[in-house]
Amino acid sequence: MVNANQYNSFRQLENSAWLEYLRYQMRNDQWPNECIRCKQTEELNGTSIRLNSIERDRILRKFNKRYIQLGGTLDNYCNSACVTCKPSLSTRIGNLKGKLVVKDNYELYNTLPLERVVEIDINGGEPSISKNYNTVLNDLPDSVRIVRINTNACVRIKQIQNLLEKNVAVIVTVSFDGIGNVHDYIRYPVKWDNFESNMLYYRELSTQYKMFTLDTWTTVSALNVKHLPQIQEYCTANEIRHQFAFLKEPDMLNVKYKNWLTENTDIAGVATDRDNTQELKIFLDFEESCRPGIERFW
Repeated sequence: MVNANQYNSFRQLENSAWLEYLRYQMRNDQWPNECIRCKQTEELNGTSIRLNSIERDRILRKFNKRYIQLGGTLDNYCNSACVTCKPSLSTRIGNLKGKLVVKDNYELYNTLPLERVVEIDINGGEPSISKNYNTVLNDLPDSVRIVRINTNACVRIKQIQNLLEKNVAVIVTVSFDGIGNVHDYIRYPVKWDNFESNMLYYRELSTQYKMFTLDTWTTVSALNVKHLPQIQEYCTANEIRHQFAFLKEPDMLNVKYKNWLTENTDIAGVATDRDNTQELKIFLDFEESCRPGIERFW
């Protein structure tokens, strides 16, 4: 979701006018503004998180008609400083920029009606290096049937095989934003060789366990829009599922603007707006100044 409302408790969210209005829009076949990324990807290639959720809803209702699919940011502890990210989602970026922001919602997690949770959607930060996520994975509620984990694949998540042995379905979604030096620039300081090794480890795991699924996800920005076909070809060659959506923030990296990174790109909606070359140069110069040793790929 883009710019979703925030609440202090699950009860506030469940009883909010905002959530009721979202339901109203969906019942009337309208696209909420918060769902723009799914709208874009469905129009481009017929896939989206929304469509996946509809399919999964048919499964989860069998376990509990009042089920909760729990997702969100448990914390923002992260070892990566992606150029497309910000301090509120990565403590590494906060440290590099001298603007450390720590989000830790573990105590809030424990106040939720966990007995109704059938799926946990684990985001970060980076779950593989978070003590909170480590604790959650080691002590899942008995009601949980599916765990989905978003990861930058810097570290292999050790609890996965244990969950599979307990007949918990596991979906690992690897953030895949480029190959080689494109990856190393965008996903600084995680290196491609380490990333690829861990992703292919998950690929092998998916051949051993029927209840394990490997997905990849590309956040398409000005930095990698020209490389999207290469990412798709890699996934096809390695029989890895792949989806993508267009970045909305930071605005300077939106693919709608014309600049040296987006020009001559044959994808609908790319380079259709004004030229933002100067703004983009200033933005990237600043971001690079905070990341020692980062190397451009262009």
